[in-house]
Amino acid sequence: MNVQPGVRYEAVIETGQTGLLGTIGVTVNDNQGATTTAYTGAAQELAPGVYSAPSLTAPTVPGQYTLIWTLGAGGTVLGTEDLVVGVEAVAPIGAPSPIGPGMSGSALITEFLADKRFGTSRTRILGFLNYRYGELLGLEEWAFLQGKTGIALDSAAVAAPADCGLPWRLYLNDDGDPLDFLNLADFQDQFVGDTMSGRPAAWTVFAGTLLIGPAPDASYPATLLYQIQPPPLADDAVPPVTPPETHLALVAGAQAFALELENDPTGGPLEARYQRTIDGMRRRYLVAGRGMSDQLPRDALAYR
Repeated sequence: MNVQPGVRYEAVIETGQTGLLGTIGVTVNDNQGATTTAYTGAAQELAPGVYSAPSLTAPTVPGQYTLIWTLGAGGTVLGTEDLVVGVEAVAPIGAPSPIGPGMSGSALITEFLADKRFGTSRTRILGFLNYRYGELLGLEEWAFLQGKTGIALDSAAVAAPADCGLPWRLYLNDDGDPLDFLNLADFQDQFVGDTMSGRPAAWTVFAGTLLIGPAPDASYPATLLYQIQPPPLADDAVPPVTPPETHLALVAGAQAFALELENDPTGGPLEARYQRTIDGMRRRYLVAGRGMSDQLPRDALAYR
């Protein structure tokens, strides 16, 4: 890690061990046996097993130092990292704002702009954040994007929920058996033009609408399982749908992307921090594998 003399900076370690907050901390050694920064406890667990000490102050004398992470002052060493202090060092990451674990869209922008390298345009910063946000949402089948809602099948065309991205299972509540999903062409061949009505047996999706076949002869309570499609971030009080403890890492990822666009090589530590958080999310928030009987339909209009 590279920092400038006397500035505030953040140290992060990935231990692979959860539940260490309150016992894990960091000390800075001058590599000559002297402690230049006293033991400081970690303030946050950014992701499972990833800890942060966000308010450290760099030594005022340029040189090479070592960050030493331990369990308690003078305890078991969990990891070390080189700390280079010098006038040519990379500008430090701004310390997190004291706004708690969850951050709104506006708070994310403000945190991003705490690093003066990125100017003052909130609209431009929002674009960087939404790029990484959209990328993150589509990266895996996240558990926090799984939606479930009751729905009445009372006509041949039923509107999907407003936040519905990809519906993947539809079943009637009375027996719990899923309706057969058909691709749009097969559904049209079988049901379009058919004047018969009855108990729903099959479905497809088109332009955000669930098409039911045959046309229901009554109102059938059903349950729809689907993948949530969140709206983009905005400069408002609405937070991302990602877990609150990951919000700050989204800022780091967006800053790394912004620096990459400028061919600035100093975004490496930011990108590494972002990727560590994603690794932690994979361990904690992935959906368990679905069985072969589960349906994965495709909206013929909305998804191409």
